Amino acid sequence: GLCILRGCMPTKTILRSSDIISLNSNSFIEADKLVVTSRVTSADYIHDWAISYIKDLFESTLNKNKSKKKKRVYISRGNAGARKIINEADLIMKLKKYNFEVYYLEKMSVIEQATLFNNAEIIIAPHGAGNTHMIFCNKDTVFIELFPSILTCPTYWYIASFLNLDYHYFYCQPEKKHKKYQNKIHSNMYVDLNLLEDYLVKLIPKLK
Repeated sequence: GLCILRGCMPTKTILRSSDIISLNSNSFIEADKLVVTSRVTSADYIHDWAISYIKDLFESTLNKNKSKKKKRVYISRGNAGARKIINEADLIMKLKKYNFEVYYLEKMSVIEQATLFNNAEIIIAPHGAGNTHMIFCNKDTVFIELFPSILTCPTYWYIASFLNLDYHYFYCQPEKKHKKYQNKIHSNMYVDLNLLEDYLVKLIPKLK
């Protein structure tokens, strides 16, 4: 669907739901004035200035919500339609040994999500749009992104490189048969728990 912003928006503001009109393919809209922006990204690349601009919008809010104790975060896609971790129950059990907490981004507000990423020292997450919130991470935050081994997507590597995050691309075994999706980008996956634990054993002592 297409989303249109209603009215003239200030330079720095957080959008309200009332400012957005959602349209489907059968919708028509007439406007006295229509302002259309140029596209600021390609499929895999986001400009540095766009990352900085979005991060600046949340700066004052994030400063107010700073936590002295940094979190170890696992982002679950258990409620998503694709790229689920098939052995997630075992994965979560393993991660809890290292004091990870499990979060479902779809249950959180945008501010809550931004604050979570900003207060994390290490994040483990399957590939997905929610990982865009890494723009709120602090320098040297460890970010381990889980991928089915048949998929390569450098989008979040670009963002992590600009922000000087400690980014890791972790391949997982794709599900052999995925009934709902044929496209490889949607494949569910199995995490090699022993290999991931080896990663954590090496990375966690480096956390400040």
